[in-house]
Amino acid sequence: MNSDPIWGLVDDLMGSRPNITQQQALRAENRFILICGGERAGKSITASRLAMYKIGLQTSDAYKPRTYWIVGPDYRQCRPEFTYIYNAYQKAGWVKSASMPVDPASPWSMVLAWGDTIETRSSNDITKLASFTIHGALMVEAGQQEEAVWLKLRGRVSETRGWVIIVGTLENGLPWFGAYLQRWKAPNPDGGRSFSFPTWSNTDIYPLGESDPEILSLKATMPEEYFYERYAAEPIKSSLLVIPEFDFGVHVRPIQIEKAAPVELFIDPGKHTYAVGFAQTFGAYTYVHDAIYTKGMIAQDVIPLVMRHELWPLVLKNDRTHGTIDFAGRQENANESQITLWKKIAGVSLRSRYIRVDDSIRTLRFRLKPNPVTGQPLVIFSSAMKTGYIEHPEYGVVATQAISEFQLWRRRPGSNEPVDRNNDFIKALCYYMVDKFADEIEQRAKVKPKAVKRNIGWGKEYRHA
Repeated sequence: MNSDPIWGLVDDLMGSRPNITQQQALRAENRFILICGGERAGKSITASRLAMYKIGLQTSDAYKPRTYWIVGPDYRQCRPEFTYIYNAYQKAGWVKSASMPVDPASPWSMVLAWGDTIETRSSNDITKLASFTIHGALMVEAGQQEEAVWLKLRGRVSETRGWVIIVGTLENGLPWFGAYLQRWKAPNPDGGRSFSFPTWSNTDIYPLGESDPEILSLKATMPEEYFYERYAAEPIKSSLLVIPEFDFGVHVRPIQIEKAAPVELFIDPGKHTYAVGFAQTFGAYTYVHDAIYTKGMIAQDVIPLVMRHELWPLVLKNDRTHGTIDFAGRQENANESQITLWKKIAGVSLRSRYIRVDDSIRTLRFRLKPNPVTGQPLVIFSSAMKTGYIEHPEYGVVATQAISEFQLWRRRPGSNEPVDRNNDFIKALCYYMVDKFADEIEQRAKVKPKAVKRNIGWGKEYRHA
C-alpha cells in the first residue's frame, strides 16, 4: 500500500474527499477488496480512487511499467471508472497517450507518464482474460458477471502478487457476488475483505444518514428485499430458503483439524451431483472440514477422489463404521448398491437409515441456530471450503461447491415443498445429523415417532442412484 501522501494527492485530483464509510475501504490493505454499493453511494468513484492508491506515483528510472485492467460485462460499462481515473491523471498531466473511441463496442486505454497501461476489457469472452499477466484489476458491475471472471482475474495477478477490486450491486446480481460480500466480512483464506456502502452513507445527498426523511420514506414505500438490495447494499434472505439459518458470518470460520480423532464421511450419491462431506463431531458440536462435490460422476469415479483426499487417513481411524449415506444407498436395482461399492473399493462401512425429509431439515436447522448464551452454533464449516455457482440453461443458478447450496435450496412458491435441486450436500449433512444425534432428537421430541410406510429416499422427486 502506498503511504499517506498519495492519498491526499489522489483526493485533490479527484476533486473530493471520501466520507467515513468510504474511508474504511480505502484504507484496507488487502489484495482483494469487494465493494457493494447502494444507489448513489459512490461505489464507482471509491473503487477508482482505491485503484489509483494502489497504482501510486512512480518516479524511479529503474521502474518497469505495469499493466492494469478494468473489466466489465461489456466495454461500455467499464467507462465510468476509466473516466474517473483518466480525468484525475489528465488533470495532473500524467497521461502520456490515450485511446477512447466513441464506439461503445471498442476498448479504451491510456498510458501513463511512467509507462503503466490501463485498459478496459469485456468479460463476454472470459477465455481472452486468461492469456495475460497483469498487476491489478478493477472488476466493475461484478454482480452481472460470472464468478469465473473473478477466478480468472485472481489467476492473472498471481505471478505479480497483484490486486483485484470487485465492485457492484446486489440488485439483479448473480448469487456469488452476495456470497463473497458475506464471506469476506469474516476471516477467510482468500485474503479478501468486503464493504457495504448503503445509499445513506452519502451524507452530501442524505445529511441525516439512515434517519434522513427521504431514506425513511423509501424504506416505507418499497418491498423489504428490494430496499435492502438496492439501497442498503446488504443481501436479504429469500423467504423460500429451506435452511434460512445458515449465515457465512456465523457458521463459516477457520477451524483446526483434530488429527488424533477420526473423521467421518457423510454421502449423498446423487445422479447429477455426488456429494461427500468430511466431518468431526465432539460431543454436541460438529465441524465440517471439507467436501468433494462432483457433477455427472458415479461412485467408481468419486471414491478414488475421496481416497486421495488429505483427510482420508483420519477416516480410516474409525473402528467399525466410517460415516453415513442416504438410505437409497442400499438400493441394488440391477447393480451393486452404493454401500457395497464403498465397501468393495474403499473398505469402508457406512450407516444408513430411513429419515423423513421434514425431520432431517428440522434437525439441521436446530443445530445451526446459535446458542442464545454462548452465540455458538452446533455446526461449523471450515472457511477453507469454497463457494461457486454457474448459470444452467434449464435449471437457472446451480451450485458448483457444497456450501453454496445453502443460498440456493428453496421451496416452491406458494407451498412448503422443497424443490429437489441444489441440495445434495445439505441432504447428506441432514442424514448425518439425524444419525449422529438420534437419541437427543428423540429425547427432545419426548415421544418416539411411529413407523410410517413412505417412499424411500427423498420423496417423489428423489432421482438419485
